[in-house]
Amino acid sequence: MRTKFNNSELTHVWANQTQTHGKGSNMFFEYDSIYSYGYHFKLAQHVTNKDGKKCVFFNDRHYSNSTSKQQTLVWRSIPANVEFFKVQSFFNDIETSTTAHLENLKSYLEYAKEAQQKAIKATKLKNGYIEQAKIAIDIFEKYVSFFDLSAFLWEYKTLQNRYNELTNWIFEYQNSEEFKTWQIKKAENQRKAEQKRLEKAKDDILEFRAFKVSSIYNLGQYFLRYNKETDNIETSGGVKMAKNVFLYAYKHLKNNTLQIGQNVGDFTYNGIKDGFLSVGCHKISIDEVENLIPELG
Repeated sequence: MRTKFNNSELTHVWANQTQTHGKGSNMFFEYDSIYSYGYHFKLAQHVTNKDGKKCVFFNDRHYSNSTSKQQTLVWRSIPANVEFFKVQSFFNDIETSTTAHLENLKSYLEYAKEAQQKAIKATKLKNGYIEQAKIAIDIFEKYVSFFDLSAFLWEYKTLQNRYNELTNWIFEYQNSEEFKTWQIKKAENQRKAEQKRLEKAKDDILEFRAFKVSSIYNLGQYFLRYNKETDNIETSGGVKMAKNVFLYAYKHLKNNTLQIGQNVGDFTYNGIKDGFLSVGCHKISIDEVENLIPELG
């Protein structure tokens, strides 16, 4: 079993949990947890709730520039179908998780409160801060739902009262005409930015195909190339897969015998939706796969 990886590969192997341990450059993982430099800084951890559903806890604390880069790699490696939470505190046993839950829930409300205070003082950026507060509240609610903490909340009246105050304030602002107008304008700006990003990406994709760059991020999908020297398929997410593994998976994909949840090398197949394959954290168009096949002989 291979245990030495570059950091991009390491995070993907950990994220897909296809083996129990591995090492990279100043990073390593053991079972469900991945670390930066040593056990003193856990980057992320796979966590299972009482119903057996899995999520990922992602360390939201900052430590150093190098650790921040590692955090980015970990975040990008999390499969699209896996729930994840940025947290302040981890736990190993769901039955003794009260302290961690309390710290994490408090952190979401504190972030929402900070955004509220900024919104009250701001002029041009007010609506953006309101949206940030709403996002924090949404995460709070998702966390409570995932771990079934409704009864837990009522044991902490201060937490419940702060949540009620923030949600009432957000509701009032979100139903204002000012906020609705801002949302329409924001959506249009996002559409224009997406068009510009895809236009710029044409050159980036050509450079990736020509082996001038090793990765391209933030396009909503990944691209493939075949490295004849190493006999590997390489993705624009910095991941490699042996050609024989790729062709084995492709054969089963074409025969409709590739099962959701099945491992493809070090990664997990998550199915097909709207013409895109989901493998690990990678979203790859079917056309991208089909166009590569003739190169593989």
